[in-house]
Amino acid sequence: MCGLVAMLLYPQERSPQQWQAIWDNFTQNLLANQSRGAEATGVAIASCLGPVIIEKQAQPASLFIQDQAYQTLPRYLSSDTVLIMGHTRRPTQGTPNRNDNNHPLQAGQVTGIHNGHIHNNETLFNQFNLPRYADVDSEVIFQLLNQVIQPDSDRWKHQNLVSHIADTLQYL
Repeated sequence: MCGLVAMLLYPQERSPQQWQAIWDNFTQNLLANQSRGAEATGVAIASCLGPVIIEKQAQPASLFIQDQAYQTLPRYLSSDTVLIMGHTRRPTQGTPNRNDNNHPLQAGQVTGIHNGHIHNNETLFNQFNLPRYADVDSEVIFQLLNQVIQPDSDRWKHQNLVSHIADTLQYL
């Protein structure tokens, strides 16, 4: 199965040395997870403000971290950064050569990573008429969650994110 790495950060000012230590720690964890999946590697950086930054490639973490695209990611770290997540992929469905299949995945307002296999993904995509941008089974999780968090959704009426996640999980 795949490897998952995540660092939750409190949004605050940090020195360049602190950011370097955070990035080094994240990189070491990404490398440690390569044994759980070496077919693709991806990273997302989320902040309170601005878009989620995603970089992913069909290569093992040991090569991914040497790539210029990965080495420039720290420039997106700021006092507003709240999450850095990484994924090392061992595919169960969908070729890593199609980068849309690699994690992190985005579905509207939702960005996520997943470890496991969704056996009923085709049924769920059809049942809920969900858009599909990749061949990977994991996409259904994030498409469902994106659907339930929409404020104008007639089908879903809930008050908080925990309820939305619980409603999504009942179908998986």
